[in-house]
Amino acid sequence: MTRFFQKREGEMDTITTNPPERLQEQHLAMVPEKPTVVEEAFQNEQGEEEPSGFLERIQHRVPHLYYVTVQLILPLLILIGMAFFFGWLLARAEMKGEIEANDAALRNTFETFIEYMELRQKIWKATPEISTQCLEDHNVTLSDYALEQVQECAGLEAKDRFRNQSLDFFFTQNTPDGAMSFNWMTCDKLNLPGQDEAIDQEDVLEEAQKSGLNRESSHDVQFVLYVSAFYLDLEVLSYLGAGLNPEVDLYEDAAPFTEYVEKSTGGDACRVHVAGGAIFWFTIMTTIGYGNTAPVTPEGRALVITLGFLTIIGFLALNNTAATVIRVIVDDMFLRCNLNSFVHGPIACIFWLAMTIVWVLVLAVSIMAYKDNRLGGAEEANFPLGDAFWFSYVTTTTVGFGDFHLEHEEFQVGDMFFIPLLVLIGFNILGIFAEKLIELYNHYFPERNGFEAILEQRRRKANGTQVKTKVWV
Repeated sequence: MTRFFQKREGEMDTITTNPPERLQEQHLAMVPEKPTVVEEAFQNEQGEEEPSGFLERIQHRVPHLYYVTVQLILPLLILIGMAFFFGWLLARAEMKGEIEANDAALRNTFETFIEYMELRQKIWKATPEISTQCLEDHNVTLSDYALEQVQECAGLEAKDRFRNQSLDFFFTQNTPDGAMSFNWMTCDKLNLPGQDEAIDQEDVLEEAQKSGLNRESSHDVQFVLYVSAFYLDLEVLSYLGAGLNPEVDLYEDAAPFTEYVEKSTGGDACRVHVAGGAIFWFTIMTTIGYGNTAPVTPEGRALVITLGFLTIIGFLALNNTAATVIRVIVDDMFLRCNLNSFVHGPIACIFWLAMTIVWVLVLAVSIMAYKDNRLGGAEEANFPLGDAFWFSYVTTTTVGFGDFHLEHEEFQVGDMFFIPLLVLIGFNILGIFAEKLIELYNHYFPERNGFEAILEQRRRKANGTQVKTKVWV
C-alpha cells in the first residue's frame, strides 16, 4: 500500500512539474479521434450487449444492409424526390411564360401568313381555270356535258388540294421551330371540338414526318401539336366572331386572322412537364447548370433563390453521407483481404482515381444508350464516344459547360432513376478520391504544432495571461 501511494505521489509530482502547455498537449494526445457514425458502427465487436430497439438490432446484426439502405440508397432517393417536387413547382411557375413565348413566335408567323394569304388568293382563284383549260384543249373523246362535269370536278379538287398543300408547306417552312421550346411543358394531346377521341403524339408522328420534319423526336411532335392547337383555337375564335356561320371560309379573307390571332394560344394541348422540371432542378441542386434554359418568371426565380439554395445544402450533406458509406464498405473489404495499402497511401489514391475514370466512362456509355433510345435513328442520336465522355466528365465534375445537355423535351419520369442516379454515384466516387488525396497530403505534410495552437500562443504572449482552451472529448 505504501508503495502504491509512493508511486502515485511520484506521478503527481511529475505532472505538477510540467508547465500548463505541456499538460494540454498531453491531454490532447490522450483524446482519440472520434470516428464517424458509420465507422463506429462497423467497428463494433460481437461481444457487445444486444440493443433493445428494433432499428438498433438491425444496425448491429446486419450493419452493411442497414447503412447501405439508410445512409446510401435512402439519401440518393431523397435527392431525386427533392428534384421531382421542387422541379414540378418550378415547371408549373415557368409554364405560363413558355406558353406566352411560343404564342408570340406563332403570332409573328401569322403576320407573315396574312401577307402570304393575300398572294395565295390570286393564285388559288386561277387554279380551276388552269386545270380545266388543259382538258378543253386536249379533249377528243368527251361530250360537251361530260367535259363540263369533269372540268368542274377537276377544278374544285385542284382548288382544295392547292389550299391544303400550300398551308402545310407554309407552316413547315415558316414556323419558327427553333424559337419554340418545351422545357417546362409537354404537349401530348389535342382535343377536337365535337369529337370524343383526342389526337395524341402517336397520331401526329406520321403526319409530322409527311410534313418534312427531319427527326423523330418528342420536340417535333409537340411542335406540330402546339401549332395545330394554336390554329384550331384561331379558327374557333374566328367562327364565333362570324356568328357561328359555317359558310364563312377563313381562306377567303385574312380579316378573321388579324382580329383573333392575339387571343389564340396553343397551350391547350400542353400540361406541366414534371420530368423536365425535375432534371432542371437536379442541375440546380448539384450546381451543374448546363445553361440550356433558365427561369424567366419572377415566381420561378424566387423558387430558385430560396428553395434552390436549401436543396444545394441538402445535396452536400446527403451526398457526403452516401460517400462515407461507400468508402467504409470498400475499406472494410480491403482490410479483410489484408490489402491495407488500398486503404491509405498512394495506392489508395490511384485506385479511387481509376474508379472515377471508369465511372465517367460508364456514364458516357449510358448517355449514348439513352440518346439512341430517345431519338432513334435521328441525327441527334449520333453521339460519339468522345463527345459522350466529355459530357460525362463535365457533368461529374459539375463544370457544366452547356455545349451538350439533356434535352428536356425527350426526358421522361423514369429517366430520373437512370442518368441522375449514375451521376450521384459518380459524385460519391469523386468525393472519396478527393478525401484519399487530402489524407495522403496530410501524411507527407503533417501538422506540426498546429495553426490554432500557434495563434493561441501568440494570444497568450500578447495578453500576458494564460488562455484556457476547451477540449471536446
